[in-house]
Amino acid sequence: MASGAGGAEGAEDPQSLMTASVLLESLLELSEKPDLARKLQRLLPHIMGELPDVDDELRIKALMILSNVMGHLPREEASPIAVGLVQDIQPLFDGGCSRLRELSIRLIWLLLESVFGRDRRRMRSKTWDLLLPLFFHMSDQSRSVAEASRGALLAAATLLEWEELRRLLETRQMWRVAECLLERSRKRAQRYLHQSLRYLQDAQVPLQEAAVRFIGLAARPLRGKSPWKLQQICRGEEGAAAGGMLLATEGLIPLSLDHSSGSAAG
Repeated sequence: MASGAGGAEGAEDPQSLMTASVLLESLLELSEKPDLARKLQRLLPHIMGELPDVDDELRIKALMILSNVMGHLPREEASPIAVGLVQDIQPLFDGGCSRLRELSIRLIWLLLESVFGRDRRRMRSKTWDLLLPLFFHMSDQSRSVAEASRGALLAAATLLEWEELRRLLETRQMWRVAECLLERSRKRAQRYLHQSLRYLQDAQVPLQEAAVRFIGLAARPLRGKSPWKLQQICRGEEGAAAGGMLLATEGLIPLSLDHSSGSAAG
């Protein structure tokens, strides 16, 4: 399998794709055997290097290999590897087919539960950025993805020792989860507000709607106090014009400020 700059070029070549598929299929078969799976751990960086440059089918095979290898490793070996993998897996949550989303989220779940000792502290620092994407994917149109997201978010809450969040997830009080995330700290709430804008343009309508509700909740402290600040946030690179229109619809900013709606002039 090619890597680096040549990976993208090779991924467009049908022969290269076929070769990569056969190789991954062989590695997948090996990874299902515990004694052989441990020997494959040195190949994990190479497999990860392929993920950005291949199609969903090959990504799915690669994720299955990663899950098998991590699942067969002793915890003391899996723990430091898990910390290194987690941020590379997160981009696979969004887009792609439902099977890819589910496998990537289930792998994150496994990684969060694999760490112990000093690695728990290292993993916690990387876990905060996972919370909002996992929360939104609890609204995924695929039920299996939604359930995987809830499980992974529960694993994150356990790792962070966040008892309130864990309790709300266990009792399935989903929209109180949003409030819980925002109440943790004002600084993180502002970050979540910006992070959520990209989901206004997600291909899935349920995730767009979840983002609108979350942004509305996050923006409440600014309602009537700083409408121009809300407009500025919604016209960020990720939110584009859709953000202003959606928040205007929700009544969070005046339509007169939402120039994208065409109401400003009238």
